[in-house]
Amino acid sequence: MSARFWEALQAAGELLWSPTGNTLVELAIVTFTLLLLLLASLAVRQRRATAARARIPLVVGGWGTRGKSGTERKKAALLEAIGARVVCKTTGCEAMLVIGDEMDRAREFHLYRPHGKASIWEQVDVLHSAAELGADVLLWECMALREDYAQILQDSWSRDDLTTIVNAHPDHLDLQGPSGRDVALTIAGVIPREGRVLTTETQMLPILRGAARRQGATLEAVDPRRGERICPDVLARFPYTVHPSNLELEVRFGELLGLSRDFVLKETADFIIPDLGVLKTYPSEESEIHVRGRRLRFSNSMSANERTGTLSNWRRLGLDRPELDRREWIVVVVNNREDRTPRSEEFASAVVNDLSAHLFILIGTNLRGLRGFIETALEARLARLIPPSDLAGLADWARWALERDAAYLRALPRTEQELSDRIADYLGSSEVELSSALLEAESDEFFRGLEELIGRGLDPARREPLGEALEAYQRYLAHTRDLERVLEDSSQVAIAAWVERHRAWFRESFLGSLISVGDPYIPGDALVRKIALTLPPRARGHLVGVQNIKGTGLNFAQRWFRLGQIQRALDRLDQPGVTASRALETLEALENLVPFEVDLIRRAVGETLAREIPPRLQRGLRGLLEGLPVGEVLDTEAGREGLLIKLLSLIEPAVDMFLSVGRTRRARQALADLESEQISVANAKAVLGETSDDQGGAFSRLLRRRG
Repeated sequence: MSARFWEALQAAGELLWSPTGNTLVELAIVTFTLLLLLLASLAVRQRRATAARARIPLVVGGWGTRGKSGTERKKAALLEAIGARVVCKTTGCEAMLVIGDEMDRAREFHLYRPHGKASIWEQVDVLHSAAELGADVLLWECMALREDYAQILQDSWSRDDLTTIVNAHPDHLDLQGPSGRDVALTIAGVIPREGRVLTTETQMLPILRGAARRQGATLEAVDPRRGERICPDVLARFPYTVHPSNLELEVRFGELLGLSRDFVLKETADFIIPDLGVLKTYPSEESEIHVRGRRLRFSNSMSANERTGTLSNWRRLGLDRPELDRREWIVVVVNNREDRTPRSEEFASAVVNDLSAHLFILIGTNLRGLRGFIETALEARLARLIPPSDLAGLADWARWALERDAAYLRALPRTEQELSDRIADYLGSSEVELSSALLEAESDEFFRGLEELIGRGLDPARREPLGEALEAYQRYLAHTRDLERVLEDSSQVAIAAWVERHRAWFRESFLGSLISVGDPYIPGDALVRKIALTLPPRARGHLVGVQNIKGTGLNFAQRWFRLGQIQRALDRLDQPGVTASRALETLEALENLVPFEVDLIRRAVGETLAREIPPRLQRGLRGLLEGLPVGEVLDTEAGREGLLIKLLSLIEPAVDMFLSVGRTRRARQALADLESEQISVANAKAVLGETSDDQGGAFSRLLRRRG
C-alpha cells in the first residue's frame, strides 16, 4: 500500500515539475487545479472584505485629480473633532493610515507597499484593519488609475455610503486618456451604486451626472465659488495653504452630518494632520535656514503632478512675475521618475515655457531623458518665434520678443543695478557701486578695477561666477545694441538673421540654468547643501519643488517638513505655560540634527532667551543649547556620484526583491499587533515607518555612513 502511495506521489511530482512527457489531459488537470486555487484565493479575499465591510457603520470614499489626499484628511479631522473613531487611508506623497481614537489625537501610520508600488488588493487589508480597530467611519482615497479597478474597489469591496470627487482635471493621460473626457469617465468609476456623491467639479459635471444616473446614485454639485468667500483669517488658521473649493466640499460634507459651517471650519483647522505634499513654505514665510551664508526656504509643490495644478501653485506663490525681485534666487527642483515618461514630457514643456527661474535642479531618475525632453521643448519654443510679415510692426515685435525672453531668463543681469547686486552677493556685501565703464570692461581690467574698489584681492573661487555674470550682462547689452542696428535697416532679411542670433542667445542662456544631480539616492540634507552651493554666497534662495514627490524628492521634502515642525515648536516657545513646555520637550526629543537645523534652533532660542521668559523655561533652553551638536558636515560629501554608488544602484533592485519579503512580513505583523493591542501606538508607528524607509538605496546609504 505504501509503495503505491509513493509511486503515485512520484507521478504527481513529475506531472508538476517535469517540463516534458506530460499529456494534454495531464496539463489540463494541472491548469484546472491552479485555476481552482486562484479562484479559491479570490473567494477567500472577497469574503474577508465583505465581512470587514459589514462591521464598519459608515464608509466614505474620495477621488479626483488634485487635492484628494487633503480632502480625506480634512474629513478625518472633522470626524475626530466630533469624537468618532476613524480610520483614514490616504495615498498622497506617501501611503498612510490616519487612525483617530475617541480618547486620543489621531496619528499617522505608514501603509507599507512592497517596492513602493500600489495594488488594489491593499484595500482588503485596509477594510480588515478598520474593522479590527473598531472604526466608526472608514475614509479612503481611491488610488486606482483605471476605471475597472475603481469599480472593483467600489462595487465589490468598499460600497461607499458617501463619495466625494474634488475635480476631474487631465492627468495620467497615458492610462486614463487620451482626452480630459476620458479622465472624467475613469474617475466616475468610483461613484457608488445607489449612493451619494458630492463634487466641486464644474467642466466635467455632465459626465459625472450621467455616470451617477447609470449607478442610481444621487450627485450633488457643490459650488466651488462659495469657497472664495471664506475669509482670509479663517484660511490662515490652517497649517498650510488650503484650496478654498476643496474646503467648501468639506463644509458641505459636515452639513450632511448635521454640523454648522463655522464648526466645520474651526474644528477642521484645529484637528487636521497635514499631508507632506500640501502646498506650504518651510520653515515659514518669515524665517529661513542658513547654509554656508545662503539663506534658503522651500515651497512644496511636488504633489501637483500635472501642469494645471503646478501653474496654479506658481501663481499662488507669487512667482508668475519674473521681472519682480530678481535678486531673490528662484530655484526649481524638478524631481523626475523614469516610470512617468508622459509626465516628464509635460513638465519639460512647463520648465521651458511657464516656470521662469534662476536655476533648474534636475533630480531623481532618467535625468538624461528629462533633459532631452527639455531640449526638445526649447527648440519648439524657439521655432514659434516667427517675425510678422507686416514691416510696420517689425520693430515693436522684435523689442517685445527680446524683452519677454530676457525677463524669462531670471538669472540674466539686464541692468547695471542687477549686475551690481549679483556681484555684491558673490562678494558678501550689501551693495557695490560700479561704474558703467567698469561694467563694460574686459575681464582682466574688470577684476583689477573691482579689487581696487573693494580694497582687497578676489578669492579665486569667486572669479569664475563673477566672470560668467559679467559676460552674460555684456552679451545681453551687445544683443540689444545689435537689435537697434538691425531695426535701422528695417528689412525682413536683417530681422530674420537677428531672430536666428536671438534663438542661439536664448538657447545658450537657458541651457546654462540646468543642473543635474545624478545620484538618485542622495540624502535630503546633502541635496539641500548641494543646491545652496550653486547660489552666490550671500544670496536668498526660494526653492520650489515640482513634478513628483516620490523617490529622491520624498527624502528632500521630508527634510523640509521636519524643518517646519522644528520652526513650529520654536514659535511656541513664546506662548504661555504648558504650550512652551511641550514645545521645549519636542525640541529636546529631536535626533540626528544636521548643521542647518542646529543653526535654526540656536538663532531662534537665542532670540527667545533675550526676552523676558519664566526661569524654568530659561534653564531648559540653556540646557537645550548646551546639548546641541557642534561641527559642520563637509559639503564635499554631499551627493557623491562615485562609480561604486552607481554600481550598487544597478544590482540593488535584484537583492531588494528578497529583502522585500521580510519587510512585508514585518509590516503586517506590526499592524496586526496594533489591532490586537499587543504593541504600543508609538512602537507600531516607528516599525511601520522604518520598514517603509528601508526600501531603495540601502547599499548607497550604508556606503555613505561608512565613508
